[in-house]
Amino acid sequence: MMGYYQRKFHLQYQLPDGNTWKGMINVDAERKEDLPAKEAIRGTFWFFKSKEGWHGEFTLDNYGQQKYPYVITLGVYRPIRQLTHQINSREEAEAMLFYLRKVSYDEIPRCESRIEKCVYSEETHYWD
Repeated sequence: MMGYYQRKFHLQYQLPDGNTWKGMINVDAERKEDLPAKEAIRGTFWFFKSKEGWHGEFTLDNYGQQKYPYVITLGVYRPIRQLTHQINSREEAEAMLFYLRKVSYDEIPRCESRIEKCVYSEETHYWD
């Protein structure tokens, strides 16, 4: 039995409220050289959250418009703030950690974007 290569593309998308959704898509291939690079990946993706959970799908432009039924959500986060002063107490440190935690939503309406506008990193794995 032969293994396969998988490239994970990490995505981020700014929601209308200013928070950032982070997720990823996976592309598989039998040969590593058949995987698209971060600079070359093109396509669309969408996601939303309902009471049942997260949903999403993506389509790659150069793979015959094949739809992939999985956009994996990693979480929604508040915007990163620059520190304007040194943290001088445990309370200030705990407040910063609370701010950096994932944000919880009951529902998020459908959001759609181009993959190439939202991809910020990639990683490649080989699976036996």
